[in-house]
Amino acid sequence: MRIGKSPTRFEITEYSPARVTLAILVSIPNQVGYYAQRLDILKLCLESAVSHAGVPVDLMVFDNGSSSEVRQYLVELYEKGFIQYLIFSSQNIGKIGALKIMFSAAPGEIVAYADDDIFFYPEWLSAHLDLLDRFPHAGLISGCPVREQFKYSNSHLREILDSNPLLSSESGHLIPDELDREFRISTGRSVEANEEIVDIVLHHDSQSAYATATHFQFVAHRDLLLRALNSDKLIKWSGRMMGQMREMDEAIDALKILRLTTINRLVRHIGNTLTPELANLAKQYGFGGFSKPVRPREVESWRLLSNIRLVRMIAKRMYNLSYRLLNSDLKD
Repeated sequence: MRIGKSPTRFEITEYSPARVTLAILVSIPNQVGYYAQRLDILKLCLESAVSHAGVPVDLMVFDNGSSSEVRQYLVELYEKGFIQYLIFSSQNIGKIGALKIMFSAAPGEIVAYADDDIFFYPEWLSAHLDLLDRFPHAGLISGCPVREQFKYSNSHLREILDSNPLLSSESGHLIPDELDREFRISTGRSVEANEEIVDIVLHHDSQSAYATATHFQFVAHRDLLLRALNSDKLIKWSGRMMGQMREMDEAIDALKILRLTTINRLVRHIGNTLTPELANLAKQYGFGGFSKPVRPREVESWRLLSNIRLVRMIAKRMYNLSYRLLNSDLKD
């Protein structure tokens, strides 16, 4: 039974979605140990992503089972209008699972995706869109040159080059070593560069780009991303918390579409540690209010201590115990 008519029955909304949906995936189950600084890093990620985009965006955030403190922070941003679309999952459904929901729900024709530990430099999105719109065969654009990515998902590069005489390429040690070193440190890898990997740069008219892309941050047409997620290796729900991003890279490569990275670094992978250098960078752009950064000397001291076998054994047992206690009720 219904009495009367809906007041909005004949109304027309003035809203229309932005061309780009900025989609950030958040997963911070607690604020201790590995996640001790992750809320501060999330704040820096969201603030820099929106304020430095350079073009209008709708911000979509998918929270993948985070703690109550993180969820409350996101709700506050939503109520202020900073976040346009906020999706909560009661538990962590895995990264690929979250991407399927996000990309299906995104209203924009283009999705600008990022993990929640990325810093964005001014005009980052404008430069991504310029490559996406003008570079031949461009499918997915990233803003952080990563040397290791040249090892994967470039099986159709030669075919694309041969079919387009307006495209040219050069190879060599082209990514600045300092950028490669900073990325490796932010992901916990060895700082030693892989000298066997050959960097490839593509040229078209006045544009140039590295012939690879990352999967922690990228810009692409929404339809392309959904095609990749519906590929044979990804269409089934795996339940895996992490992984399968390389399979998505391979699915895009199989479509004979280029995965590209801007020559200049426009985004930066932070990791789980806010260093003094990053804290100063944030203040330089007017972002602040973060907790005490971790100094490199402190990190090195802990690494040396962790090399002692007895210390590692005791620490592992304590970690396992604390993990069980925390996961008994992570939402509190």
